[in-house]
Amino acid sequence: MNVDDVITEARDITKEESYDDHWMVKRINMGLKEIAAVLAIPGLSTSDTVTATSTQDHVAMPADYSHDLYLVTTERYPNGLTLHENLKSLIEDHDTTEKGNVRKVTIHFTDLYYSPLPVEGESETITLFYYGHPDEVTINDEFPSWIPSHLQKPLMLNYLTKEIFSLVEEGIDGQTPNTTKYSQLYGQAVMMLQAFYPNAAKPYYKPQHAPVWF
Repeated sequence: MNVDDVITEARDITKEESYDDHWMVKRINMGLKEIAAVLAIPGLSTSDTVTATSTQDHVAMPADYSHDLYLVTTERYPNGLTLHENLKSLIEDHDTTEKGNVRKVTIHFTDLYYSPLPVEGESETITLFYYGHPDEVTINDEFPSWIPSHLQKPLMLNYLTKEIFSLVEEGIDGQTPNTTKYSQLYGQAVMMLQAFYPNAAKPYYKPQHAPVWF
């Protein structure tokens, strides 16, 4: 489906002409980023490499990283390193005296932390598999193929329509029926998109040790 078609239909539904094409496209791109940020979508799966060094225990994640680092490999461990859910878990499993091939990683904010550190003066290439940010669209573009064609209109038309109504609908006694209606339709479409990819890769974290109570 074409971006311009969605903009035209959203204007027909809302009867609102105050927002130009630039504003509409900007909102649509916000919607694409919102969807991509919360769902594991195979079409947004990507990979990149970073370098672990002996002088620090972390390195910045690639700029296009969005969420769900689901596989990390090295030449020594091509089947995958151990993923920790958070930095606390990695620290608890870390031997500060150990040096060698990286075996364990986690993400903390925008950095990848790893353990153990490579031996003094050496480095190691780490390959990361994750979900990245979507490319932006322009008014003449087709919507990206990572959204199945039958869901492009339910997702993007309802998203754009509820965004417009949320700004122009005054409401009666605090009620905004049109905003609510299209927000619900958009939410249903998001759930349909999630259901369309039931087997999308997700991280498997090392189980944390449960406290023992005596």
